[in-house]
Amino acid sequence: MPSAPSESKRAFIVRSSGAIYAALVNPALKSLWQLTKRTGSDALAKAASVPTIKKQLDRFSLELDRALTPDVASTGDFYGQRYFVGEKTTQAGKTSGYANYARHNSHADVLADLIAEGVPGQQTLDVGCARGFLVEALLERGRDAIGCDGSLYAVNTAARGARGRLHHADLRKPLPFADRSFDLVTAFETLEHVPPADVSHAVRELARLTRKTVIVTIPSFGPRPPLPSGWFEGKVRNERLAHYKALPPDYDGPVPDGDLAVDAEGHPVEGHVCIASFAWWRRQFEAAGLVADPALDQWAHEKLEPHGLHVYLDWMTFRART
Repeated sequence: MPSAPSESKRAFIVRSSGAIYAALVNPALKSLWQLTKRTGSDALAKAASVPTIKKQLDRFSLELDRALTPDVASTGDFYGQRYFVGEKTTQAGKTSGYANYARHNSHADVLADLIAEGVPGQQTLDVGCARGFLVEALLERGRDAIGCDGSLYAVNTAARGARGRLHHADLRKPLPFADRSFDLVTAFETLEHVPPADVSHAVRELARLTRKTVIVTIPSFGPRPPLPSGWFEGKVRNERLAHYKALPPDYDGPVPDGDLAVDAEGHPVEGHVCIASFAWWRRQFEAAGLVADPALDQWAHEKLEPHGLHVYLDWMTFRART
């Protein structure tokens, strides 16, 4: 007589069964399945390009990935499964991460459109790629894109179109790529997760890998003419906000650990451990041998505005010296 499944196996069965059941009762996916049975797999490919259906498929894929990767979810890593999916509101307040990190809310398509339109080059590396939605979107637009991320969970649950193209790598250490391997290196919403003591190395790695261009977005503060200034709200503790807002505009930071905003569990909000001024960040890239490109920053700001992202994504472009 076979033995009863262990507690972990029972939990796995419940998770995977729940994900499949949720897909079967979802009206959009149920209709898509019926259409596929009548007309064949070509209909599935065409239907998957419809934004509303793609959103549902992304959500189902994420639920299935969650069910199939219980080992990664239980590692206790800050950037494990719990960071990317699940309820973030607790009795003590909000915890860090995403309720449901998927392509439709990652801004990958907006960023990929900007890159395809205004940033020349073919070989692209996205550092801090998470589940690879930008890699997937760039591949769809004809770029030869790969990604790397420090989260094993994110790499192991890569977006369908990015699977096999993501690497598990820590930006605080040498990245596993040869010098000048890429026309473009991006790090969107990534460097603020690197401790200040490691930023110089991380930026030098980005500079080492590019032949042409580095593009980053980093939550920052301070003046940045002619573009809007950054702010301290949400980045420092509320009880310290008045102090920082009273500082002169040439204050650079980085903000000390004890003044960083924290979540309900006492972690720096979203894992942001390096909060500094635009001027401080620019100096890090210049010290690594790169040159700022304010004209492309202005262009990107204008392109992001119709999407409402110009307020939140502090786009900065740097060029390799020729």
